Amino acid sequence: MITQEILQAIKNKDIEAINKFKKEIEKVDIKKYEKELRGFIKEVIIESKKSIDLKLKIAINSVLNWKLTFYFGNKMKSDYRDFVFENILHSNGQIRQQAVKIGDNFIKKLTFPSITKKKEDYIINIIKELLSLIEEYKKKNQEDIERKKPCQYKSLMLLLESITFPDFLKQIAETAELEEKIENYLRKFYEEYLLDFDYPDVNYNSGLEEKKNAYYDAMEMLEFGDWGAALDILKKTLKRNKDYIELYVGLASVYRMIEDNKSFEKIVEVGFEKLKDKFPEWPKEMSWGHINNRQFLRIIDFKACLCFEKGDKKQAEKLYKLLLKLNPNDNQGIRYFLAGLYENISPKKIHNMFEEGDKKQDWDKIENLFDRQNKIYKFFKYKEEKNENEIVDNNKKNAFYWKIN
Repeated sequence: MITQEILQAIKNKDIEAINKFKKEIEKVDIKKYEKELRGFIKEVIIESKKSIDLKLKIAINSVLNWKLTFYFGNKMKSDYRDFVFENILHSNGQIRQQAVKIGDNFIKKLTFPSITKKKEDYIINIIKELLSLIEEYKKKNQEDIERKKPCQYKSLMLLLESITFPDFLKQIAETAELEEKIENYLRKFYEEYLLDFDYPDVNYNSGLEEKKNAYYDAMEMLEFGDWGAALDILKKTLKRNKDYIELYVGLASVYRMIEDNKSFEKIVEVGFEKLKDKFPEWPKEMSWGHINNRQFLRIIDFKACLCFEKGDKKQAEKLYKLLLKLNPNDNQGIRYFLAGLYENISPKKIHNMFEEGDKKQDWDKIENLFDRQNKIYKFFKYKEEKNENEIVDNNKKNAFYWKIN
């Protein structure tokens, strides 16, 4: 089985082989090989702990992908807990990033399929231990924190943020005092550490590729939880490129992630008005398959989401239907949000349903919602996917493909 090949590659310190074989783990029937995989995880954790070669340690840690972590998180919680707390205090930033992601998956797993008092107590104890490590680190390393130097403090805070967002914290424990303490920690962290970070000025002003790079660089920062860097890149680039819609999409994504609703509303409204300036009349079609169109479809989606949350469901419905008209194959997934609107389910909850489906590899819940509402309102018909040549054919009648100079 592939587990033995991975372990041999680890012992041989063959990083290329580890990275090659680890992808095969996702194809393994976990239930069928549960006993063997449990032993495999223990050995991987032991090998990770022994390794002093940074590149090898990073490769070993990457073997513990989300599928293994999510399945075994509840069954091997002590192993995962020890792994997370050891690696999150590592001097290497990439290793700490791995610990944050694995910690998030492992702790969230404890709430599925149900949360018990025993699990609540276990998670709360982890949160308290995390708070204790943060306090201890702050006392010993205040200078590094004040200089906003990348360090263990940032990783500890990012893990705290990922496992204590409001809905999750309320799910696991009604502890007002603890909740207030966490909120105070995070508020100070956002204000003093992330949002005011003085990042080097990067010039993205010399053409389309540079502007696009600014967006993708920022989204990569956001992926790693570094919202301060994402905001800094996007804001600086937007000052020089006020009509580039993708930058508004990026800022909206950041504000949505950090739950800054006022800034989210403001940037979406401005971005949507910029979009309308580009399109006095909507085109008949705007394919998601053409990558330059995605920024426009996304800002319309954000605007629809904003309308829904402000109570203007008629306008939200109108915009969702516009998106289905512009991109009839709906490889953007808008049909699920429109179905949610008809059942008064917010876009945020629809996103949560997708995440739940991804983790469980079971999307029946979201598909059943769509089927119920589509039978009533008949707002979507499946169409044949266009092939790649059709997508990029700029001469296709009625199709729109944006060209940016």
